[in-house]
Amino acid sequence: MQKGEGQKLVADAMLVKMARWLRLFGVSVKEIKYKNDKMILAYVKRNDATLLTCDRTAYQMARKRRIGCIFIPNMDFDHQLAYVFKALGRAPKINRLRCTLCNRQIMPISKSFAKSHNTPANALRQNNKFYYCSACKKIYWHGSHWVHIRKRAWRVKDILSSRPILGSLPQPRPR
Repeated sequence: MQKGEGQKLVADAMLVKMARWLRLFGVSVKEIKYKNDKMILAYVKRNDATLLTCDRTAYQMARKRRIGCIFIPNMDFDHQLAYVFKALGRAPKINRLRCTLCNRQIMPISKSFAKSHNTPANALRQNNKFYYCSACKKIYWHGSHWVHIRKRAWRVKDILSSRPILGSLPQPRPR
């Protein structure tokens, strides 16, 4: 297992987009909908997780309480993703087995199952592999959006390999 792979991450409500992209790139991230910082931190501590946040106050509270936290600095989105991967000590890899909405495992399904669940005709014509999230009832396939996903993965890997990432990386969680 690579460093950071077994780590539980929790994203606050401001980082929904970040959580979805991290899931696409092989990181398990749970979104938390609490609005109160104390409730968020209690949840993170109870679940022995690391909080992803761009809220400086929540970050400072987490540090004082010795709760794992990664503060996401204000920079363009690709650099933010690279920053998180650097903090986790790993690179993005495209993951087709996790629902981008709920973080649960998705399962391969037949084309006929996809067809019976209102998958667009164009997707059915152009694809033979489909995946299903039983929790969200969402069907996934490799559409034209995968070109965009791969390009973002390349940009993030390029940032990780060729440029220093500004900002201070989080301290490891004290045990």
